[in-house]
Amino acid sequence: MNDLPNQYLADKFYLFSVGFFATVVGFLGVWYLIYSVIKLPMVLVLFIIFFVIAFVRVWFDQLVIYGLKVHQLSLKGNAIFSGVSASAFTILCYYLIPLLGEWTPFVTMIVSMKIMVELKKIIPGVSDASLQEANGQLNLRYIEKFQQFMKGFYGFFLIIVLITHGGVQLFGVDSFYHAFAMGIFLALLFEQIYAYTNVYNIRLTTSVIFRLIIIALFFAIFGSATTFTLMQFVGMSGKTATIIGVIAIKLIQPLVSYRKI
Repeated sequence: MNDLPNQYLADKFYLFSVGFFATVVGFLGVWYLIYSVIKLPMVLVLFIIFFVIAFVRVWFDQLVIYGLKVHQLSLKGNAIFSGVSASAFTILCYYLIPLLGEWTPFVTMIVSMKIMVELKKIIPGVSDASLQEANGQLNLRYIEKFQQFMKGFYGFFLIIVLITHGGVQLFGVDSFYHAFAMGIFLALLFEQIYAYTNVYNIRLTTSVIFRLIIIALFFAIFGSATTFTLMQFVGMSGKTATIIGVIAIKLIQPLVSYRKI
């Protein structure tokens, strides 16, 4: 499979996003359980939770994203990866709690994703080289495309955070919804243009750019309206409502932006 169709890539990247956000929801859900339900020592609970999340996620990636068969999976490699990841996450989380308080799960989640990416480069059985060897259909071209996709994926979140935070700092808390909408618009516009030009190699004509602007504008309004509704009528905190709004966008928007690409 030397020439990977754009729709094949788009479908694989969407499945990755589903797994990613399922991990986020699972992480935040079990974080709540730590403080509200479970009475075991926190360090033990953190390790168990992180191990299960990492273990399930790496199997999801290998089976769904990389297309391996069950007999090709490395139980030892996945267990080592999950154990090392869980240990790193637990230590990080334990020492961040006194410093960051309620922000700890969000910071830990972001840092842990980066740790997992780096660990997957070196641990046998889960590294790109190991997956390449296990599945002859998985070629280096796909891995290169995935790495390019991830740059746009992370850029999306970075732009939202910077624009929203900057807007609130400059114009006050009352500007949050407008700043958040602007952040989503610019983030989606960047991510779509980056994906079209660097991942899918699609030429940006006037009609294509106009379509991407309309999509970004629509989901900026959708995301801000969703967050407003959850905060004002459901009573959710700003952080929780914002996360739900972003997840809702990223589960729907790719189906529009990259449909029949």
